[in-house]
Amino acid sequence: MRGWAKCEYTTDHPELLATRQRYLLLDPASCECLLVEPAAFKLHPSLFYLQIQGCDSRETMQRWAGWDLVYPARRGELPRDGDEVYCFELQGMEARRPDGAVLGTVTEVLQGAAHTLLAITGHPSRLIPFTRQFVPEVHLEEGYFVSTYPLDDVEEE
Repeated sequence: MRGWAKCEYTTDHPELLATRQRYLLLDPASCECLLVEPAAFKLHPSLFYLQIQGCDSRETMQRWAGWDLVYPARRGELPRDGDEVYCFELQGMEARRPDGAVLGTVTEVLQGAAHTLLAITGHPSRLIPFTRQFVPEVHLEEGYFVSTYPLDDVEEE
């Protein structure tokens, strides 16, 4: 309506949506991505309305019907309770042993049936369960976590 997009949100912190200076429009079919800036914002209990700079008509906004609206966030930027970690923050982190030896880098974060699994480089087809037992320390700002998972005990294929 008049260049406003009606959006549902899935965040636990909707109050932060209005503070974003940029959003990404992402076409799930083609993976085309477009960086946009908000011109105006209205928050409601289960949804929000966003007007994008340069888009002042329904026809202009219709081009992006069905696209996802997301926002970029840096590691450590989002609010958290205690030592909570967001899955996207684990991507690219270095996995280290308690003695500091580097195991590899997280290439993928997978949602398993029992818990989250971290695929790491340097150990193809090996996964580290993301549990407090096997990942007792996460150092977000430094970009690494400590793993006690016994990867060295597994024979190479």
